[in-house]
Amino acid sequence: MFIGDHHLQAYPLFKNCSDDEVLRFMTCVMPLERQWAKGQVLQDQDSPLTELYLVLEGRLALTRMGAGGQEVRAGELVPGQTYGQATAFSTGQAEGQRDPFAIVALEPSRTLTFPAGAFYRQCAQVCTAHQKIIRNMLSDLAGQAQQLSRRIRILSATTLRGKIALLLLDEAGGRPAGQPFTLSYSREEMASFLAVARPSLSRALAAMKQEGLIDYDRRVFRILDPVRLEASE
Repeated sequence: MFIGDHHLQAYPLFKNCSDDEVLRFMTCVMPLERQWAKGQVLQDQDSPLTELYLVLEGRLALTRMGAGGQEVRAGELVPGQTYGQATAFSTGQAEGQRDPFAIVALEPSRTLTFPAGAFYRQCAQVCTAHQKIIRNMLSDLAGQAQQLSRRIRILSATTLRGKIALLLLDEAGGRPAGQPFTLSYSREEMASFLAVARPSLSRALAAMKQEGLIDYDRRVFRILDPVRLEASE
């Protein structure tokens, strides 16, 4: 089934669903298609979240303002990804659970928004479409939990160099020493992910490069000495 140019079965939420099953689900829950301008806030920090977002186009950021007023980016949502699953299965749905993050459009974006209740209770017909889509949603939620665990592991390092080392080793994915790889983040995004000021990040990267631990040109990095870099943790 298509919405505009988007084949919904290509997204994890609708994996292994037929056109008929997707159509029945969509007819049952009646999601809303929405467009968002760059910089527009979809959801305020610590506000009740009563919907699940499916990104069709663009990029969304999950952000939170720290105690010192610094914005921390907890993650990014790209087409095909969903957000709000944890809320869908939490308690107190009548009032909506407060979500710790704000959701902000990083570029012009388009979403489908589903009522959270569509995912924590079956429809009256107990149709196979609902069963499949709820299973898919739980699988996607597990993947998000893994990403959160990755972030916690990286941020658990006690020093900035340690955080950078863990992030680069993770991004390298076990490549041999000296083999180039492209970082998933710009410098600004990397600083936000690590919750540090960009100048501090730039100084740390330059020092690690000077020491022969890494080399880089913009987003292309090489880990020159994995053993010493790992010891930076």
